[in-house]
Parts: sequence; structure tokens; C-alpha cells
Amino acid sequence: MHGQLILHVIHVSGSRMIMQGTDGLFRGDFSSGVLSGLHMLEFIPLHLAAPIRSELVLPWVHSWAPDPKLQPLSPAEWFTKVHGLEGGSVNSEGVWILNESSSQWFLWAPPPAAAATALQELGISRHKRTHLGHIFLCARGCSVSDGERNCSICLTLCLK
Repeated sequence: MHGQLILHVIHVSGSRMIMQGTDGLFRGDFSSGVLSGLHMLEFIPLHLAAPIRSELVLPWVHSWAPDPKLQPLSPAEWFTKVHGLEGGSVNSEGVWILNESSSQWFLWAPPPAAAATALQELGISRHKRTHLGHIFLCARGCSVSDGERNCSICLTLCLK
């Protein structure tokens, strides 16, 4: 076998397949969904995080989370705040000194398309700062393959 191939396995529910037109295509219906001119990605929302796809997710997390004020991390915070660092200042010798984050719990809610990167950063953070807690939410729809790891993510808790 020659060449390079990156295969992303995407779960599409039956109701989405009907709206998308794939289901009707097998029965000769060429007038619905994608075949009527709609874009395929309108039916596979890999760019939408779980709290955006359903407004019930955050209140549910707040009902049982140790910190009821948790807000989803921004992608920029995946690389800074969750590693226990938040800003900093220059000391009297002109050296930048990082400030430790006061947060003890973090809510990850990446869109499925970015779940692999977020999960990798969560693993690094967990390895470096074992005292921090993490809640990882991701809408079903994408499987994450990274070496030996292959999992469909819905909810992962990393307890202190």
C-alpha cells in the first residue's frame, strides 16, 4: 500500500442521516438533504461544543460539579490555565514570573473536531499537576485515535 491516508470515523445518527438525505438516496429520493443543494457539514456539527449544541448540559454539570461556577475553557486556556498557570509579572530583576492559577477544577468542552488536541493537553496537565480536577465534555460524533488510544468521548472525570 502506497500513499498517505488519514481516516476520521464520524458517527452520524439515523435521524441526521434522514435529514442529510443519505437514507433516502438508497430508495431513489434525490430531492432531500445534500442532494437538494445543502452542504454536508450542516448535518455533521463537528465544530459545535456540547454546551452550544444543548443548553441543558451546563446546568446539569453545575448541579453535581465540585465548583458550581465552572465555565468551559477557551482553546487558548487549554495550553495555559489548565497547566496551573495564569498570567504573570516582571520581578525587580526583570524576569517574568508566572502566577499559579487559583482554579482547582477545569471544565473542558471542546467541539468534536478539536477533541484530540484537548484530550492530549488534559493528559499533559494531569501528568504535571495531579492535584487539579478536570471534567471533560464532548458531544458524541467523533472517535479519537492516537496511537493505542481509541475512544468515543462523552464524559470523562479526572478526580483529585
